[in-house]
Amino acid sequence: MDKREVVLLQKRFELVKKIGSGSFGNIYLAKDTMGGQRVAVKIEKPRKSESSVDMIQREVNVLSLLVDQPGFPTLLGHGTVNKESWMAISLHGINLGQASKRGITRGLSRELLGGKEGLAVQMVSRLETLHQTGYLHRDIKPENFLLERTETLGTESQSVTCQTNHSVTTNNNSDNTSQCT
Repeated sequence: MDKREVVLLQKRFELVKKIGSGSFGNIYLAKDTMGGQRVAVKIEKPRKSESSVDMIQREVNVLSLLVDQPGFPTLLGHGTVNKESWMAISLHGINLGQASKRGITRGLSRELLGGKEGLAVQMVSRLETLHQTGYLHRDIKPENFLLERTETLGTESQSVTCQTNHSVTTNNNSDNTSQCT
C-alpha cells in the first residue's frame, strides 16, 4: 500500500512515514487522531491467492489473547483496505538488532543479565506467555524484541517487548506442551 493511496485508516490512523519493511509487508509510523499518540501500522502485502494465509489476521488473533499482558504491543485497530490487511499497534522502541548495530547494547551487559528483571529474563518470560496462549514463536531473533527505556522514581531501566509476527504459529500438541527444536 502506497502512503499516497491511503492516508487515514478507519478514520483514525494517519500514516506519517514508512519505518520498516519485511517479506510480508511494511510498517508505518502513524498518528492516532483520537488521542494524538504515535502508533505503528503494519500493512500486509497483497496475498497471492485467496487461499493464502492472512498473516495480519493471525497476528491480530494472537494479540487479542495477550490483552493486558506486559511486554506485548497493544492492538488498537485492524481492517482491510484495497484487499490489504492492516493493523495498528502501540509503538515501542527500537529492536535489539538495531540497538546492537548502533552500539547501544554495549552498556547493557549488567541489564541483560540483571537478575529477575534483566532483559534476558524478560525475553524468556515473554516467550513463555506467548506459549501459554497456545502459540509458538518460530523466529526468535534480536529484531523481534523491542527495547524501551523506562524511568521509575528517577531510576532509568530497560524493558523488552516481544513482537508477534508472521512466525507465530499455533501449537497443536495434544498434551498442550511446547516443543521447540
